[in-house]
Amino acid sequence: MTTGSSRRSTPRPGDRSGPVPGHIAVILDGNRRWARAEGRDCAWGYLRGGDRARQFLGWCDAAGIDVVTLYAVSLDNLRREDDSVAASLRAVAVTLRQLARETRWRIRLIGRIDLLDDRIVRQLRDTVDPTHAVSGPTVNIALAYSGREEILQSLRVLLSTPEGITQAQAGLTQDMLARHLYTGGLPDPDLIIRPSGEQRLSDFMTWQSIYSELYFCETGWPGFDEYHFERALAHFASRSRRYGQ
Repeated sequence: MTTGSSRRSTPRPGDRSGPVPGHIAVILDGNRRWARAEGRDCAWGYLRGGDRARQFLGWCDAAGIDVVTLYAVSLDNLRREDDSVAASLRAVAVTLRQLARETRWRIRLIGRIDLLDDRIVRQLRDTVDPTHAVSGPTVNIALAYSGREEILQSLRVLLSTPEGITQAQAGLTQDMLARHLYTGGLPDPDLIIRPSGEQRLSDFMTWQSIYSELYFCETGWPGFDEYHFERALAHFASRSRRYGQ
């Protein structure tokens, strides 16, 4: 675990060496605070966060990263009484349309999508479904997401068929449960990044994060530039990953 410094000495883009994560996950935090610091409203902050997400995916693509998961809206966020969730979802819709037009990424929606407004869900699915034929890197967009809820949902799916019940009764294994997670079939994240100065995972990838390297930095997500990206990769490359051994 590390916290990014504000000093801009090293590393510089292109100077990195060592292993690159196969899967990077990011908690897209600090959009509202960043916007307020700029004297703007939260809707503007979320749109700038969407612009940053597009840039971030380009950096990941250039670095050879195969899977990216972006945590945009949590299940807890849906309890907010202001219009920030609606503003965030509008920004997600705009960003996904732009990404889909580029046909560079296979985009997946993960989380309790069924809890969102039907209209926005149809709009999002109409946008991302054609990208499933794209052969590029996979991008998971986590909406109405909760790591604990994901584990419960996996169990519900596993126990929804007589075959699954029989398998569980014979001996429930980690592989059985992991197969039905939203990220089933994908590698766990090697690196999780959280901007905004908060140093917690906030119910993100509860199952998948047990051996993830963690990188925190002070800037809000829209301010997370290529310098921060390179520092995160340098931090990852410096780690000795022993997986509990």
